[in-house]
Amino acid sequence: PVPTMAPQAPAYPYRAPIRKVPLALAALCLVIVPIALFSWFPVRTTLNADERKQKLRDVHGGPQPFSGTFVGNGWKSPKTLDTKVVGETKFARLEVHSVMIDEEHNKIVNDWLFMEEANHVNIAIQMQTDKKFLVMETTKYAIPGKTLSPVGGFIDAGESPLDAAKREVMEEVGVGSPYTKEHEHDGTKWAHPNKQELEMDEYNLPIGSNNGDDPDWIFLGRYRPAANRGGGFLYTYLLKNAVPVMEHGGTPEFAGVGDDEDQSFQMLTDAELQEALLAGGFQEIKWTATMSLALQHLSTVKSEEL
Repeated sequence: PVPTMAPQAPAYPYRAPIRKVPLALAALCLVIVPIALFSWFPVRTTLNADERKQKLRDVHGGPQPFSGTFVGNGWKSPKTLDTKVVGETKFARLEVHSVMIDEEHNKIVNDWLFMEEANHVNIAIQMQTDKKFLVMETTKYAIPGKTLSPVGGFIDAGESPLDAAKREVMEEVGVGSPYTKEHEHDGTKWAHPNKQELEMDEYNLPIGSNNGDDPDWIFLGRYRPAANRGGGFLYTYLLKNAVPVMEHGGTPEFAGVGDDEDQSFQMLTDAELQEALLAGGFQEIKWTATMSLALQHLSTVKSEEL
């Protein structure tokens, strides 16, 4: 018989044959799975300024020109032939007027753009204790950077300009005249028990003069911001001998109401106020006029007393 030989172990370890198709699938999974996971779980990123604006536009729907009913009065003069409202909000109205500019030669302008605003007040405030002027350092939408400004705001419907001025200084900076402190507030807001009657002049415009018992309120005049384009009427005032009438009034700790912009209080001497005015620190012409008129009034009074 032929002798049977015992099986011999191979000289090298066993290797399964390489299958190319499963290997290709595994490689493909290594690429696809991370991409899918990245898409499924969004990564938090910081939006740049343009992206933030676009996101806000998407949420709020963009400009809405007819977003309120104008609380002011429209403007017509003997030269006005017709008016058409283009758009309005609560405090402003854009119109197109037909205006007779030369009746003798029958010249008419039919695309006279007119931008009316609600009437408003600006108040220069001089404190009683140190005779410094209380002003605001703030930011405004149409002004680059920061600017100084007096206290101001719109006149409510049926409100006299002087009453609006008294209300604004209490709401925004918590101060008033000594008369107001004694008679016209209830500890939390201006109560105006002696509310001044709204009087109109020959042009059917509110009269801004002080006809009451409060000598520290000085009316500085009524002015048009834009002679041919409107802008409402500005009533300017000086409040002398201002005193706190609310908790923390006239100090940085006072929490004012009415403005959404960032703002802080500053106290300026006469010389510092003049320097700020000449340097363009009050970047709206109405503010510059109000503060300049206040300085002029005080200088005139001082000269008369000498």
